[in-house]
Amino acid sequence: MKEKWKNYLSKFKSKKIRNIEYSYPVKDLDTDSNVLKQDPAKINRENKLISNFLDRKWRVAIDFGCGIGSKFNLFDKKNYKNNLLIGIEPDFSRFTRAVKRAGKLRWITTKILNAGIEFLEKSPSNLLIDLIICIQVLGHVTQKQFENIIDVFNKVISPVGSFVIAVPIIGSGFKDNIDAKEWDGTSDFTHLVNFDKVPGEKGYRHYVGLDKFNEISKKPVPNRLPVRSFLLPDFPDPNKIEIPYKFDKLPSTIEKALKNDIVPEEIYLYSIHKDSKHSNFPIGDLIIYLHKI
Repeated sequence: MKEKWKNYLSKFKSKKIRNIEYSYPVKDLDTDSNVLKQDPAKINRENKLISNFLDRKWRVAIDFGCGIGSKFNLFDKKNYKNNLLIGIEPDFSRFTRAVKRAGKLRWITTKILNAGIEFLEKSPSNLLIDLIICIQVLGHVTQKQFENIIDVFNKVISPVGSFVIAVPIIGSGFKDNIDAKEWDGTSDFTHLVNFDKVPGEKGYRHYVGLDKFNEISKKPVPNRLPVRSFLLPDFPDPNKIEIPYKFDKLPSTIEKALKNDIVPEEIYLYSIHKDSKHSNFPIGDLIIYLHKI
């Protein structure tokens, strides 16, 4: 399968694949700084959880929405030297940085594409993927894009393939922590993160509702990051758990989008943000391992 993919990819240049215009609205340096302010150990936990899952058997993997390639090094191991990693990133600036980072890898064979989900939609049906990682992407796309991405993943994954997905999450208790009268606490929290403010400051998170979120996500406003925090109710007291915390319930929006033959294997809450009041349900991040049956 690896050689078939390499032959197929050799026919393409990113500019021929790409039919969308997208620019990430926030500088990566600002994003990284913001993450550190919210939870200094978040990225280390995230990388460890992803690495634990990479030990499964796979030959072809996709890092969908790979950004600047910050996860590529997790794949660069001697025992993966016969494997292929395909990075897909729609933002041209981030794509160019990902290409440079991929060029410094020692073992893994890579192909980085300036493209979106349309590349996988158009790929031949006999070319399947063993492993897909999609880290902090699904929380920043429109409802239609979210549903389409999940649907396409299901079509291209191999019969024994796996997914690693990381998404923002929220609980209904967070309603008490934030000025968002329009949010009823029973649906996903669609909002803008204002990078001109600091975590916890009034206006740092601004609820916009799903329709407005969909509109903004198509053409993001500079320095305003659209975020969909997936609702995950009925969670235990955050003061009485250790992170990462393992449990067996998916956010309902994600559960509804998955096909019947895609099932969760492990689910972890791996980050709680500092603008959460721990007396209520936190806002944070979830990593999900899924496999096809």
